[in-house]
Amino acid sequence: IGQMIRDDLEFFYHYESEMGITEISIESMWNVKPENDSSALQVRELTRYVGSKILQYRLDELASKSDTPFTSAKIYAGIFLERFAYASISAKSDPEKWKETLTVIENTLRQALVYGFTEDELQRVKKELLAELDSAVLTANSRNSKKLTATIIRNANNNRVMQSPKQERELMAPVLQKMSLAEVEQNFRETWSKSSRMVKVNGNAVIEGKDPLAIIMAIYTSAAKEQVTAYKGESLQEFPYLHLGNIQAITSQKDFPDINAKRVVFGNNVVLNLKKTSFQENELQVSVDFGFGKSSEPIPGLARLSEVVIGQSGTATLSKNALDRIVGDSSVELTFRINPASFNWQGKALNKDMELLFQVVQSVLADPGVDAASFGVSMDRFKQSYDMMANDVRSAMTLHGDKFLAGGSRFFGLPPWAEFSKLTSEQIQKWIFPAAQSGALEISIVGDFDEKKVVTMAEKYFSVLPKRSEQEMPEREVSFPEGESLALTVPSSIDKGMLVLAWKTDDYWDINRTRGLHLLAEIFSDKMRRVIREKLSATYSPQVYNASSRIYKDYGLMQAILIVDPDQIELLRKEVLKISHDMWKGKITETELERAKRPMLTSLKDMVRSNRYWLKSVLAMSARNPEQLLWPTTILQDFKSYSLEDIKTLGARYLKPEKAATISVVPE
Repeated sequence: IGQMIRDDLEFFYHYESEMGITEISIESMWNVKPENDSSALQVRELTRYVGSKILQYRLDELASKSDTPFTSAKIYAGIFLERFAYASISAKSDPEKWKETLTVIENTLRQALVYGFTEDELQRVKKELLAELDSAVLTANSRNSKKLTATIIRNANNNRVMQSPKQERELMAPVLQKMSLAEVEQNFRETWSKSSRMVKVNGNAVIEGKDPLAIIMAIYTSAAKEQVTAYKGESLQEFPYLHLGNIQAITSQKDFPDINAKRVVFGNNVVLNLKKTSFQENELQVSVDFGFGKSSEPIPGLARLSEVVIGQSGTATLSKNALDRIVGDSSVELTFRINPASFNWQGKALNKDMELLFQVVQSVLADPGVDAASFGVSMDRFKQSYDMMANDVRSAMTLHGDKFLAGGSRFFGLPPWAEFSKLTSEQIQKWIFPAAQSGALEISIVGDFDEKKVVTMAEKYFSVLPKRSEQEMPEREVSFPEGESLALTVPSSIDKGMLVLAWKTDDYWDINRTRGLHLLAEIFSDKMRRVIREKLSATYSPQVYNASSRIYKDYGLMQAILIVDPDQIELLRKEVLKISHDMWKGKITETELERAKRPMLTSLKDMVRSNRYWLKSVLAMSARNPEQLLWPTTILQDFKSYSLEDIKTLGARYLKPEKAATISVVPE
């Protein structure tokens, strides 16, 4: 660690190899006097936020380009404890690119200070914030109670008046509408007007030379002398609505009265599942599942890479930045996931933006894209992740442990960086594009909507897609290393180790059994907490959970995971095995079962009143797995009726100590 102050410039260098990444920042901090909340204060803070958001978009645009030295960047400003004002711009990069990164963030900041912003940038942010204010009003009656509580506490701690969404819109919407470019630029310059700067290089950058601080100062001084020019951003594009073909009529409809849901199938074999709810006012959520996801992965690591690259690529016609700008002043959100059994676009929107959501979904399916710059940036970020994981005890499971517990199956864990780095964008396209354009497609929608309108709009945008083929999911089998052990070391100076004991359970599809295994895991976890945490004081966060596979027949894992002192691993291994032995022998009490049931039932009652549950656990993929539609009718009763003998039977079947596989991870 080194620090040097010169002419109101403070240079700070901290080398930390285990970060696996280098973070470079330029910061400013100064004293302020406490100030009571007022409309004037709110306007100043909003104006400051607008300026920071404009510059954040510039940083995001830079980060999306392959020739930018950093992989992510952020800018923020605010007041801490009502006493300290601060402003900061920072970026993360590979260790060898810290000089270029420092130069770019200095130039980007100075470019905004010298030349200001553009009217187009201001209008983009104003439209987005106005849309957020409107959305908050439309969903005010169904706000999440935990988030609302956190907001109340945050406002109280920050000496701010708590307002309803309607009050916030009434106060802020006129301010935003009238806000001028000159006001935003003046506020931004005032925020960064203090002459003092702290320049920090933190992480795994090795700076050659006897005086790293002098080198940092030289780079910063040189960057500050470079000439900057006014910003020229991308022009706003219109959404390229696709005209794909003729509407295919509905071929079948089916109601599911027990759960108040409906299924519609169009002539092109696209399946639409619907359930109207009132949990989230004016909002609908959508799950778009196609193909076979991770289970069809042709090369290890391709699923992990593809998920990031596709999610950051927009479409073949629109870049991610262009697409974000088009939907920026709407409530449309869309993210890409690769699930074990499907590729998945998960999205949501308010009713007023339903058609735009459907248009975007249609485009990502019919016009998928892999952006070359996004691929390059994603690879850089994965390289940083690999560097971080190499020094992290917990990440040893991702790199080695998960694969070991699946008998070495290539579908588990991550391959070494030497293999991962050879993956190509062409492999992504070859794997995912055919599934997006012609694979089995199931669209599930849950929320507060007009059913007739949704069906009509789905017909307009989804029945015109190419006809979907009927295929069967590839069968996969994995083995479990019963009774085997794996000992791993990682180069870390942190004196913490990890112990994992795992037992093979079963797949997901016997839902009563799967629910019982969740209860068994909770009882195991409770026993482990009481014995290990309270009796031995050996670990702060022991946990046990069961994960039953939806795609691998007869495969599931009950895992006990402990972060511990490396010297206690063997002692704790014996304690955990003793607990499993007792449970295998039926030493479980009615009190322990009830203690596991009570919080689980409370949680389940909340869960079944959420759109997320009905979308992800019930409707999504229900055409492939129709038994899912029966699960909501038995979920609470199953957990209530699970008896002590039922739990003892599961313990005797799955928790025999000799069948446990063990993974230990210790620092070198």
